[in-house]
Amino acid sequence: MFNNITKSIRKVYNMCKKDLVKIRFDGSHYLAVPYENDSNFTVEEIFNNPKEKLGLKETEKKKSLFYNEYARLNYGDPFTGKRTNYEFLTGWKIQLTEFLNKYYLEIKHEGYSREELQFMLWSYGVRSKWVKDIYAVSVNDLWFYKFTKDFVARKVANDLNRELRFRRKAYNNPWNFFCTFTYNSELCTEEEFVKKIKNKLKNLHCKKGWNYMGAFERGEKTNRLHMHALVYVPEGEMIGQLVESTSWDNSNHRIIKVFINTEFEKKIGRCDFKELHNQDATFHDAVSYIVKYISKTKEQILYCRGLKEVTYGIADFDDHVICNYGPTSEYFIMSDDFIKSFKELQAADLN
Repeated sequence: MFNNITKSIRKVYNMCKKDLVKIRFDGSHYLAVPYENDSNFTVEEIFNNPKEKLGLKETEKKKSLFYNEYARLNYGDPFTGKRTNYEFLTGWKIQLTEFLNKYYLEIKHEGYSREELQFMLWSYGVRSKWVKDIYAVSVNDLWFYKFTKDFVARKVANDLNRELRFRRKAYNNPWNFFCTFTYNSELCTEEEFVKKIKNKLKNLHCKKGWNYMGAFERGEKTNRLHMHALVYVPEGEMIGQLVESTSWDNSNHRIIKVFINTEFEKKIGRCDFKELHNQDATFHDAVSYIVKYISKTKEQILYCRGLKEVTYGIADFDDHVICNYGPTSEYFIMSDDFIKSFKELQAADLN
């Protein structure tokens, strides 16, 4: 009984202190999720003391002393909020999904609506001798109609989620350049360009600390492959020189000022580095520009390792809450000065 009273007193005390929170920026507001302290220690004591003093084993993590009430009520994992009861596809469903996916990859760029995609996949499956022989599918089989409907719904949801994931990574990591990489036919072919730019950015990420995320696209008029990317270059880690030049902007029909990187230009081709600031209008325009082509072309997105979608830290939560983000969301919208009280935690602090 004494331990329960002590724990209750500690919980009241913790409410007056700083909380463990998960935050992300959605482009206009800071969103946060509070985590309840389920231990007899204050938040400061948990992150300032070794595991032995907290009564944790070496294999246990400090974050196990916290829980998210929303996640615990709605999902299986009390900390991350990830579902633990996934419905895994059985063998025959996997084979049929792979069969439909091959045709889906051929037609998804043609601009069909959701209903048109479903009808085309359904009719493709009904006409297929392989599907008829293995599954005895006929035109009147409702189960196959529902299967194709669910298949398209998953694909559409995946496309929306990849766009959402791109925005979250863009908004929750620092960037200082919007880059356009275009290859020179005298230096490399299209296939060599893709390989060269991927390897170059990977090496710069490992050796110079660059971060990047972007996608390839083709010009509407020339059909020439190029790449748009958000890039973060740490201070003093730029390679080559940024040389000022001018270029014709086809969209706005005027001459604009550009900065060309000499190192990339020498080995790959024209590479324009446009300076960015995370909170200004040009940054939001750059993110929307890339997302527009991601949704239209469904091209693969390139990410470097270590990009964050959310950040964990310690902050005054209750004093900065404005309202709930939505009836089905665990997040709360925070006031603009919330970030002033936020102290970021590294991954090692939570382990």
